[in-house]
Amino acid sequence: MASARSRPKSKIGSDATDEVARLLQSRAGLHPVTPALTRAAERLRDRNLITFQARRYVQCALSEDWDFQHSNRTCSGRLFLSDGLDENGRDYQCGECGRTVFPHRHRKRQFEELSATVLPDGVAEYVLACAGEPRPETLDGVSWAWRISRGVSGVYLCLADYCDHERIMSVQWAQQNPTCFVAVNPRAVERFVKIDWVSKVMLADLLTDRVSLRDVLSKLTSSDEVRALPPLVTAAYNKGPHRPQVLSKREPRSAETFVLQFGPKTVQVNGVEVIAAQGKTILTILRLLAKAFWEDAIRGVAPDGFLCQTPDDLASQLDKRNTAAEPADVDLIRRTINRFQDSAMDRLRRAGVAAERNDIIQTSPDPDSEGYRLNPFTVCIRPLDPLQNPK
Repeated sequence: MASARSRPKSKIGSDATDEVARLLQSRAGLHPVTPALTRAAERLRDRNLITFQARRYVQCALSEDWDFQHSNRTCSGRLFLSDGLDENGRDYQCGECGRTVFPHRHRKRQFEELSATVLPDGVAEYVLACAGEPRPETLDGVSWAWRISRGVSGVYLCLADYCDHERIMSVQWAQQNPTCFVAVNPRAVERFVKIDWVSKVMLADLLTDRVSLRDVLSKLTSSDEVRALPPLVTAAYNKGPHRPQVLSKREPRSAETFVLQFGPKTVQVNGVEVIAAQGKTILTILRLLAKAFWEDAIRGVAPDGFLCQTPDDLASQLDKRNTAAEPADVDLIRRTINRFQDSAMDRLRRAGVAAERNDIIQTSPDPDSEGYRLNPFTVCIRPLDPLQNPK
């Protein structure tokens, strides 16, 4: 990692605030690709904060395309064009519905999106340079957090997206040790605890000169504000959905128990097939959610505390499983889960099962946080018996 003594490059400018914030959502597919977005991406790349690529794609089902009549008309799958793929070899297959697509032969309309990947080391170098002098000092055994010798006891600087040290990420730590938490992903602001005195800064605000990190650190050094702890001690920042307090009102729950049975290529719920064999993406997502579900159950976690995983969390796991060059699309993951919640509810209701939208995949019960999990109050998991379920 580069030395913190280096000075940050000139600010990007407040006119690019929206574009910068979008680009700091790592792996998100951004469109339309405007000149302003491309300029902002180039500036962030020049500062070693991101890498990016612009990609062209076609939609599996688009009403104005010639092959629309042969498609699953509700499919929202995207197929990215690549010189390494041969449509005559049937290389273009929709990941959503499994249909073979011929982008060039059928002259399908092409779209462009920009995908950026944030570089943590570059972010750290930039933030440390923004902190100024004296030089921030690394902490033994702690990554992505530093101490700055200012005032009587010093102040601390932490990259919230990357630091996983439980003590430093706790409210108790911030109460006793003035700490500025810098968040990279603009959505991370939703993950901070709702306590006024917790100091948080968004990287996009630093880049566009809306906030001075030196001023924030100076204020922390001189502040004599009383930092009262909330009724429930909680993390200052959480990688998953944030729960600063026990929910005072539980959501209505179905009396039904939903038995998920996983097969090699499909999933049934109470004997009803909810995923067809071609639904590869949602099947993989369900398996990831089931893995987290079992881990919490084995550890004896209370149902309210079962992990909710964000689309970013799921994308990271999908990338590890996927040997293809293209990264997982966070927006596609979100849309895939939302479609499954609706379609599973409809299929179960048509089969006479009283189902609600959140009975299988539950959206985070905290309205201020995004995330998904298998519903710990209604779901149980069993293997699919091929003798009883010939499908």
